Amino acid sequence: EEAEPAARAETPAPPASDEAAPEKPDAPLAGVRVLIVEDGVDNRRLIDFFLRRSGAETAHAEDGRQGLDAVLAAVRSDQAFGLIIMDMQMPVMDGYEATARLREAGVATPILALTAHAMVGDRERCLAAGCDDYATKPIERAALVQQCVRLVREAEAAARTSRAAA
Repeated sequence: EEAEPAARAETPAPPASDEAAPEKPDAPLAGVRVLIVEDGVDNRRLIDFFLRRSGAETAHAEDGRQGLDAVLAAVRSDQAFGLIIMDMQMPVMDGYEATARLREAGVATPILALTAHAMVGDRERCLAAGCDDYATKPIERAALVQQCVRLVREAEAAARTSRAAA
């Protein structure tokens, strides 16, 4: 009989206060809440490290079901995430289904698809599911942060435009 694996405690220490200061140029994601939905513990830790070093506040989910539940709970509690990084191949519920369900629920938060696949059609499949952009593994820090900053800024600009139109 196999023993059930112990729950993983991987809540990293919060960044030092000077590391998350919005005025610092090396903290372009300061104040942005990012949900990392990734089943691979090493990738989750690496992405978390990159984003925290860039000033983001992070939360984690290990599969699409947990990610879907976390996003919907955050929206209900008026603590919505500013960005979701969604691995597309996960157990329980994959990123394609989780993203589609989020979009069906009216969640407009930008979603960055993350996949190990870089084959023709993968990007289109991610975008068709409702993702806003696509990145492949292995993860490169500068490119990841740049994509995250762009998606957050685009979402903020769209929100300002819709408020101004209302």
